[in-house]
Amino acid sequence: MTSQSVAGRETNDVLAAQLIRRSWWLLATRGLLAILLGIVALTRPGMTFSFLVMLLGFYLAVDGMLAIISALHEARQSRTFWPYLLEGLISIAVGILGMLKPTPLGLILIVLIAVRAFAVGVIELGTGLSARRADRRMGSLIGLAGIVSLAFAVLFLARPSAGVLVLTWTFGIYAIIFGLLIDFEAIRARGSARRLTQQTA
Repeated sequence: MTSQSVAGRETNDVLAAQLIRRSWWLLATRGLLAILLGIVALTRPGMTFSFLVMLLGFYLAVDGMLAIISALHEARQSRTFWPYLLEGLISIAVGILGMLKPTPLGLILIVLIAVRAFAVGVIELGTGLSARRADRRMGSLIGLAGIVSLAFAVLFLARPSAGVLVLTWTFGIYAIIFGLLIDFEAIRARGSARRLTQQTA
């Protein structure tokens, strides 16, 4: 690896850490949303397939908008915004389909939701690893959230035609775990941002 590529990677690592610090409140909001919808899924075992798809669609659409807000906020600061912009656009597109066409596109939407979860997993894992290289006190939880998303994607892709109860419980457990990890990372990022502010004051 050349010194130029090493320097470029180190720059990206620092920018990833800065992204998490500056957007900690957006991370916290995304985490709370995931936890709330996960609880709804686990407490509604009798929901129909179309309602499940609509619930997933609503979650993806709102989460996508939050990701885009984070990307636009970051676009003014650095060049690391594009992964979250891509994540947000994919989430909104799949989410709108889920809310508008929950029944006719049923299995296709489940596969698309799994693909979206895979993309989110890759982005969050990459961001987490980069942030951790720049600051050992950050990034590990968001990276772990990325691994959880990848596991969720594999489960959904492996059994897209599973019963609605299995899919509902899978989503509910995933959403709560993902949300908790994201929220704890947001708390750590807020603390890191405060420490940096005090050091530069």
